[in-house]
Amino acid sequence: MAVKYVPLAYRLIRDFFTFIINVFYSQIDVTGQNEIPEEGPIIFCGNHGNGLIDPAIIMGETKRMISPIAKAPLWKTPVLGTLLNALHAVPVYRKQDFGGATQNNTGAIDAMAQILSRNDCLVIFPEGISHDDPSIVELKTGFARAAVQALLSSNSDDFKVTIIPVGINYNEKSVFRSSVFLEFGHPIYITKRELVARIGGKGQKSEEEIENASHQYVTELTHNVHKMLLEITLQAPSWDTIRLLHLARDMYLERGNKLSKEEVIKITHRFAKGYKKAVQNKQIASLLDDLQTYKHQLDLLRVSDKHIEELTLKKRSIAWDVTRSVFFHLVCLPLALPGAIIHAPIGIASSWLGAYLSRNPEGGVYGDSLASYTIASAMVFVPLTYAGIAIATWKDFGASKIPLVIASVVLSGLFAARTRPLSFFGKAVSLTLKLILADFRTMKQRRKQLQSRVRDLINKYHEEIENEDNNKQ
Repeated sequence: MAVKYVPLAYRLIRDFFTFIINVFYSQIDVTGQNEIPEEGPIIFCGNHGNGLIDPAIIMGETKRMISPIAKAPLWKTPVLGTLLNALHAVPVYRKQDFGGATQNNTGAIDAMAQILSRNDCLVIFPEGISHDDPSIVELKTGFARAAVQALLSSNSDDFKVTIIPVGINYNEKSVFRSSVFLEFGHPIYITKRELVARIGGKGQKSEEEIENASHQYVTELTHNVHKMLLEITLQAPSWDTIRLLHLARDMYLERGNKLSKEEVIKITHRFAKGYKKAVQNKQIASLLDDLQTYKHQLDLLRVSDKHIEELTLKKRSIAWDVTRSVFFHLVCLPLALPGAIIHAPIGIASSWLGAYLSRNPEGGVYGDSLASYTIASAMVFVPLTYAGIAIATWKDFGASKIPLVIASVVLSGLFAARTRPLSFFGKAVSLTLKLILADFRTMKQRRKQLQSRVRDLINKYHEEIENEDNNKQ
């Protein structure tokens, strides 16, 4: 079955942003793509914690053409408004963008329903706002209303709308070369026949009864999507809690276990559920305090738990491991260093400008917009830098050399992004000194004690959570 034709302009814009995002993030693991139908209307409903990055990631991981739903003020941004039009985006008018005044989004719902009626796709973030909380807020009903409207306006009882929840889980969403796990959840299929059987049709009920039944159906559908999003995203009270859960999970798992990203997310999700159930337990609270202290020591020493776990306590072995890694980077250095030197100022300037543009009134930054502003800044600085290199090449070597030089700079930059030679050698020297001089024997013994406590408590609550999950299925 062939995928519906995707316009060239859309593909170029999508592929360009996908390339940029794959430079910023080191790894984007995706599961559930086989659940996406190749034809028919689809509404992708995702959690929204990373501004413009969220829709770009979802659009980049699907073959279908997807129209994003975006807040209306974005159309006033130079260039961005033109790109949104090329992507067939639909503007929504939120009251927080208009001084708190309630806005009429009937036109937006109509536009969404028309897209679905053409058998096309939408990506929407029903939380209604991008936020930095590591939990999902109450969903708006707009996507469900659009689905119902498209179904009722169809002439075919077999017309079907598919709703797919999408969980976007970032490791460190604003950190360069961090990772992302994207999960397309199980689809919800709705046909017009099923909808009419549920809410009634003309001649069966009065208009008021149909409207009330439709409203109830929209509410239930929104609630179901909310529940499904909770199952495929990691929920916790704070990002610090999530980091502690990651640490506890790594201690619980046997060293050497090969797990997929999906399995890691599922296990961490169970840790979060166990945390919520047992957070008032004194043993849990004591363990979390001790894990926090251990994590603080790791941060001060700038080493990872993995370094402590794998520590052999033999200085020859440590020196050999570091030497091998340094040798590898020395071999790669001639390819990566030019790109690193050229692009390092771009990275520094983009990080600074991104932080400046995403600052909040309290003096911090809005974490949900930091990566978006940083990437947008880089998209300005990179072409300017390349233009400068092209002009310098033209003056010194002639115009014929420009393509070769620019291609070399791009390839070296991509290689530098993967190997990060400038930061590696500083970290290698620092880590070597710490491994040789610091008292890691005590830290490893402490880790073993923490690991034993983690496993004892998790085994205690594991059966209860397992039974709860099975009952839900």
